[in-house]
Amino acid sequence: MVYAKWDEDGVHFDKTLGREVRHQKGEWKTDDSGQYYTETVGNNQTYGKEFVAYSDILSKEDSWANNIDFFDSDDKKKSVAGTIVKTAAGILPYLFPGFREVWGGITAAVALSSVLPTFAKMAEGVVIGDKETGFTKAMNSIENYFNKFDESHSDAGKSSMINFETIMGTISDVYGQLYQMRAAASLSNLYTKQFTKAQEKSYKAFADKFSIEWAKAHVSNPK
Repeated sequence: MVYAKWDEDGVHFDKTLGREVRHQKGEWKTDDSGQYYTETVGNNQTYGKEFVAYSDILSKEDSWANNIDFFDSDDKKKSVAGTIVKTAAGILPYLFPGFREVWGGITAAVALSSVLPTFAKMAEGVVIGDKETGFTKAMNSIENYFNKFDESHSDAGKSSMINFETIMGTISDVYGQLYQMRAAASLSNLYTKQFTKAQEKSYKAFADKFSIEWAKAHVSNPK
């Protein structure tokens, strides 16, 4: 899901005001009651769209649970206490040896799953040009699904590069990326070890065979 916004400049009829209203590209859409709403994107391109983060819909808006939901960051501002608790929750899984390696691998896989479809579409575009195919739509679907796991920020947090919310979010991201890179490195080491063992076995078999054949050709048995 993405937050509904206008894709182009134009004019629409506002039922709340009872008249036509001019809108600009990127402005929020509103429903019949004047409230902002979301819309599904399916397998369509989503350039310039703002996705609804999974962490923002864990609790119902304006409910008692939403008032204490520190993951929810889709308001105009996020409290300092809520930001601190959310950051602590993001770092907490990496404090437990054994589990942090697993969690780092999971989060790394999710991050890659939202990026790899973009590279796949770029590669397709180089080969066939700017055309939408079944492959493009499939990659859009994958990309759109995993985009909901991105971290969200309040309107105030998105208004500038340097503020308390973005700084705390960066701390959490950097801490997580350390273990994501370790998870990626461990997979690389595992593959390298397996490949090396396979090479050693192949080289040993080749050397044994060569030694036997050389001995047969150059060494004669004494009588």
